[in-house]
Amino acid sequence: MLTWRKGSAEDVDPDLFTNLTYVDQPGRTHQWLVGDTTVDLPVGETGEVFTMRQVSLTVANNKTGRQTRGQDSTRQIHILTTPAEMSVEQVIYRMGSRWRQENYFRYARMHFDLDSHDAYATTDDDPTRLVPNPAKKKAHRQVLAARVRYERALAATDAALLEATCMVPPIGSAYSVLQLALVRAARLESGAHTPPRVCHDGRRPTSGAVASGAAGGVKQPHPSVKQPHPEGGRFRPRPGPWSG
Repeated sequence: MLTWRKGSAEDVDPDLFTNLTYVDQPGRTHQWLVGDTTVDLPVGETGEVFTMRQVSLTVANNKTGRQTRGQDSTRQIHILTTPAEMSVEQVIYRMGSRWRQENYFRYARMHFDLDSHDAYATTDDDPTRLVPNPAKKKAHRQVLAARVRYERALAATDAALLEATCMVPPIGSAYSVLQLALVRAARLESGAHTPPRVCHDGRRPTSGAVASGAAGGVKQPHPSVKQPHPEGGRFRPRPGPWSG
C-alpha cells in the first residue's frame, strides 16, 4: 500500500528528520528532508488501531500558509505505506511517480484525444434481441410485496382466531353461543386457513359441542353409538327420541 495521508495530522518532531539525496534513472538529483516513523491509525469505532509506516517530508508551505506564516515557511506532508523493507528514497520516488502518471494521462487527453472515439460508424440493432421489460420488473416487485402483506395479514388473522377459540366462556351462556357463531363465521370468511386445534398453553380449544352442550360441558355421544350393557359385555343401542 502506498498513499498520501489525507486530513489533518500532527507534525512529526523536527529532530527526527534527516537530509537525503537520491539520483533517479534519468540521472536527476533529488534532495529531501525526510522523517521515517510509524503511526497508529484508528480502525472503526471499537478502539482498534492499525500500525503503518509513515514517511514525512518537509516542503514549502502552500499559499494560505505563506500568507499567515511568511513566504519562507514550510509544512509537513506524510506518505503512508506498508512495506517496511523499502528504502525511504524509493517510497518518495514511487509516490511521485504516481503523480507523473496522472499528469501524463491528463496531457494525453488534452493533446492526443485519448478519450475520443476512433470511429463514428453505426450498426443496426437486432430486432429479435430480448431485453428485460422494466414495467414487468416493477410489477413483479409489487406482486412480491403484496404477497408479503397477505401472509402477514393471514398470520394475524390466524392468531386472532386461535386466541378467540382458546377463551373459555361460561358453559351454556348466551355469550358463549354468540362467540362460537362469530368464530365459525370468521373461519368461513378466512378460507381454508384454519387455526391449529391446540392453544398456546396446551389446552384444547373450546368446541360447539362442549360450550353449548349439556351435563356440565361433557360431550354427549350420538344416539346411534352403541353403549356397553351395564349387566354384561353385550352392547345395546342407546335409546333415542324415536324409541318407545
